Amino acid sequence: MTDKMEIGIISFTQAGGLLAEKIASLLMAEEGSAYKIEKICLLGRSRTDGSSGAACKKEQEDSLTLSGVTQAFWHKEVLLFIGACGIAVRAIAPHLKDKYTDPAVLVMDERAHFVIPLLSGHIGGANAFGKKLAQVSGSSLVLTTATDVNDTFAVDVFAKEKKLCIYDREQLKRFSAALLEGTECGILFTNRKSEADNARPYEHTAVLLPRNLYLGIGCRRGKGFAELSEFVKETTARYDLCEESIAAIASIDLKKEEKGILKLAESLQSAVCFYSAEQLREIEGSFSSSEFVSQITGVDNVCERAAFLASGRGRCLVARQAKDGMTIAVYEKQCEVTDLPEEICYQNSTGLRILCHESA
Repeated sequence: MTDKMEIGIISFTQAGGLLAEKIASLLMAEEGSAYKIEKICLLGRSRTDGSSGAACKKEQEDSLTLSGVTQAFWHKEVLLFIGACGIAVRAIAPHLKDKYTDPAVLVMDERAHFVIPLLSGHIGGANAFGKKLAQVSGSSLVLTTATDVNDTFAVDVFAKEKKLCIYDREQLKRFSAALLEGTECGILFTNRKSEADNARPYEHTAVLLPRNLYLGIGCRRGKGFAELSEFVKETTARYDLCEESIAAIASIDLKKEEKGILKLAESLQSAVCFYSAEQLREIEGSFSSSEFVSQITGVDNVCERAAFLASGRGRCLVARQAKDGMTIAVYEKQCEVTDLPEEICYQNSTGLRILCHESA
């Protein structure tokens, strides 16, 4: 079950507050299980929380200033302002960082004639959410992002949809500009560090990293995050692998409470999965073997078997590496990237299958 999208609807007038109630009801009726909506009326000093269609009201001493926006900005995925664009811009201006961390911000006039994505249209999903709002409310959607108004390929949207990491954000800006201007450009798919840093097969190259590496770990009890992290950095550097491509960390379930492993997964923004000794033993294949490890865990090898299982029986890139009571192995999963427009050039040096489609 996926987490609900956290949405804040902010209004400043009585009419805006009524529209906020209506929009929240429409969204919850359309897709209530996907949203958690909080309605904040700054001028009226009241706040209503709604989750899964159930409303729970409480009084809130919001000041007449815009200070009430701050918490919403940092804790919501989407902010919808009902009112003037200028008010929304002034409210969020002190908090802006970049499109990779800022929430999606949209504005709707209090008559619901127009809905305008202001911030994080692509990466944050403001454009996509704007389409949903227009659909349920009957508002006209106003898009200003260049790729949308010119009906061209948006590489940042593509990367988000396909769960690819953008390696160089400045490079991505140049790629998008070149695409709009008709200059030669293309995509390099890789999980190799040297290629990500240096390979530029096109005049303007966007480097996208698939998250298809699976890191198997074994360690003595109590191994700290710092040691584990340093060992991972050493190993990925030695084998020319991008840390950003690590999709998951895998180990035996005896290690599921190890704080070092859990913090490592958090730092890499990776999933973490644990398997029983029986699950690891049942895997057929060629793996390193240790009698000592077998006596302790009940299986002759943890890191390779766990990475192999987590990767869907992928390809071994790094066989068992050992250091100071830690072991690491890396497996690469074969996976697909679909729906790349056929007019977009690309090179692929990793375990990906690229499937293109014809543009309309």
